[in-house]
Amino acid sequence: MTNAQKIFVVGMPLSGKSKLCKEVAKELQLNHSWVDTDDLLVQWYNKKNNCKFTIQSLYHNLPETEFRYLERKVLHSLPIESKLVSCGGGLPCFFDNIDYMLINGIVLFLKEDTEVLFKRAQLNEHLVYQGMQINDLEELYLKRSTYYSRSHRQLNYDDCYHYLMNVLSK
Repeated sequence: MTNAQKIFVVGMPLSGKSKLCKEVAKELQLNHSWVDTDDLLVQWYNKKNNCKFTIQSLYHNLPETEFRYLERKVLHSLPIESKLVSCGGGLPCFFDNIDYMLINGIVLFLKEDTEVLFKRAQLNEHLVYQGMQINDLEELYLKRSTYYSRSHRQLNYDDCYHYLMNVLSK
C-alpha cells in the first residue's frame, strides 16, 4: 500500500463497517487518518444548510438521486490524510464510485449474512431496511453484491479486522 492509497471498507448497511473502522483506528491511534463517508456527508450538508440532519433522515428526506450525488461528492473530496474510509452501504453501487475506489485504493467488502443484517435492522429500525422482509433484503444484497464483489478482498469481520491491523500498522 502506497502512502497516497486509501483502504475503502464497503458492505451492506449494518454490516459493521463503521464499528470496524472505529475499532481499528482507536487501536492503531489513527486519529484523523480514518473517516466515515456518512459522517462527512452529514457534516457537510448540515453546515451548508444550517441544520441538524442524521444520515438516516437525509436518506429518508432527500430524493435518492440527490443523496447519491452528495455521496459521490464526498467520495471525490476525501481528506488527503485519510487512509481508512468506511463507506455508506450504497456508495459503491452508484455512478462510477466503485471504479474510483478501485483505482484510488484497496477496496474491502465486509461480508455479513443477510439473516444477521435482518436481525440488526429489526433491532435498530434502520431506515434503509424499513418495511423490508427477509426476501426483500436478500434481493437488495444480491443487487448490491454485483458491485461489492468487485472489491479487492471479500472478508468477514474478524478477517477484515486482522487484515486492516496488519496493513495499517506498517
